Amino acid sequence: MTSHRHTPESRTGLDVRTGRPTPASRLIVVSGALDRGTRDRFDRVARAVLAERPATVLVGLSGTGFIDSSGVTSLINAYRAARQTGVRLALVAPSEPVARILALTGIDQVIDSYPTSEAALRA
Repeated sequence: MTSHRHTPESRTGLDVRTGRPTPASRLIVVSGALDRGTRDRFDRVARAVLAERPATVLVGLSGTGFIDSSGVTSLINAYRAARQTGVRLALVAPSEPVARILALTGIDQVIDSYPTSEAALRA
């Protein structure tokens, strides 16, 4: 994967990187806390990536140690925007705390999740 953009939000504890694992896909890697204080950064990056209309957008969450209801809402909004434009959005390797919240909220039943980017791209 080639990283095209690195946008840390050190004040808020969020790091968002984007890349292009294949010509038809984009990857958004989210590290830190995805919450009320940081969701705007994720939302801006997700909108920009979705505006490119790749076939697939993967959201890497292995480095995301915390997610609250605002962060969950951001993932849902990105998923809905992707569906409306014909883009497939999937989650990659959610950390244990994030996976637990996704399961509790039922989001894991709505948005596909894979252990690796490679597995997500093969699906």
